[in-house]
Amino acid sequence: MFEVRVRDVAEQHVVTEKASLTVEQLDTWIAEALFRENNAIAAAGGATGPSAIIFHGEVNHESDGPIEAITPFNPTGTVDAATRIDPARREAFVTITKAQLDFPEILTAYDAVSVWISENGTQAGPPREIYFADIHAAADDDLVCDVAFPIVSSSTGA
Repeated sequence: MFEVRVRDVAEQHVVTEKASLTVEQLDTWIAEALFRENNAIAAAGGATGPSAIIFHGEVNHESDGPIEAITPFNPTGTVDAATRIDPARREAFVTITKAQLDFPEILTAYDAVSVWISENGTQAGPPREIYFADIHAAADDDLVCDVAFPIVSSSTGA
């Protein structure tokens, strides 16, 4: 159902915000955190790439993460928010539609990448959702997000 692809991602300076929350709180927190991050980097020229949510732990009805929102920015400007460097990485990913973002349906995208990794490499960090489109303006069948896992490729795989 999903085509798993691999790409290399360069190091980026990002603003960051962390939280521990359950799936019921997730959508609201993501919208609010990304809004705060985009406001914090506005004076520095705005975002230089898509925002992402990194899942440092499971988020479901019983587990509360933690998670981290990040938005890349140009480090020559001043920002009023926590920042860090998101390291360069290779990642395996699938691209999903707005309709596929809904929990628990999104878990099939995570499963597809996990299966691919088990056959082709090793997971090298927490998964993330990378939002490259305006979700609120998108139609259900519009592509809006990548579900990505940092990987180390095996010698026979990716």
